[in-house]
Amino acid sequence: MMTAFASCAQLTSAWRRSGASTTPVGVWWAGVSSTAPADEVSRLKQQPGKDLVLFGGADIASTFMRLGLIDEYRLFVHPVALGGGTPLFPATDERVKLTLVEARTFDAAVVHLRYQKANETR
Repeated sequence: MMTAFASCAQLTSAWRRSGASTTPVGVWWAGVSSTAPADEVSRLKQQPGKDLVLFGGADIASTFMRLGLIDEYRLFVHPVALGGGTPLFPATDERVKLTLVEARTFDAAVVHLRYQKANETR
């Protein structure tokens, strides 16, 4: 059985990368942008290639959520109880309805859950 880390490393090794930072960074990584997230995502969508992936913490995820830039959520659940910490999803005025499209277990412990935005018909 493949570990979650090995699976993720294998999947991402060939990807073209771009980063975002609110603090100045050195030139060691030319793909780092301080552009507004919506503008940067729009620019990246104009380029050839497939899907965009956001790896990051709660702050950048909440920014992308608030701007409506996330179509699919992929969560890796690790069986650790911490008793505190930063919420993954921020408090919002709008509810985001999700549909589970895939669930996969790694190492009999880590679970990968893939959700897509639900089609809303009112």
